[in-house]
Amino acid sequence: MKYFILTLLLFVNNVFSETKAEYTVDITFITDAGKTDVMNFGEKLVYRQFKGTASWKDNIGDYGIIKCMGNYVSSEKLGTILNNYCQGENKDEDIFWLTMKRNSSDYDGGIGKSEYIYGTGKFKKLINTKCIYAVEISEEFSILKQKCKTND
Repeated sequence: MKYFILTLLLFVNNVFSETKAEYTVDITFITDAGKTDVMNFGEKLVYRQFKGTASWKDNIGDYGIIKCMGNYVSSEKLGTILNNYCQGENKDEDIFWLTMKRNSSDYDGGIGKSEYIYGTGKFKKLINTKCIYAVEISEEFSILKQKCKTND
């Protein structure tokens, strides 16, 4: 009886769950591992162009390196507007390209949107997938968590 109930619960869960799966990626940037050009406009705002390399791992056991370039304008009063472009590669040499955009009222963190614009191997199925990410920035490192809904 115990196995029948467990099987029934699994069946009901599969029937009533969404058809989309969740794909998550954790990305860690070390602050001094990149290059940043900064232009300060007094206490009004700061413009940064940056280039950095990070490690990433996903919820299905894959991992690799991601290189990003971008810019952002930030102000403690107005928040942050970010445009970021990244190229990643996994341990099997499959590659992906993605864009990250953020327009938030937060200065040292926030929530943005990313989109996979190219991929080979396992990443080919992620092309045009739009995701949500959250980032927290500190003096030493930045942690980014990305969540995507896929059609798997």
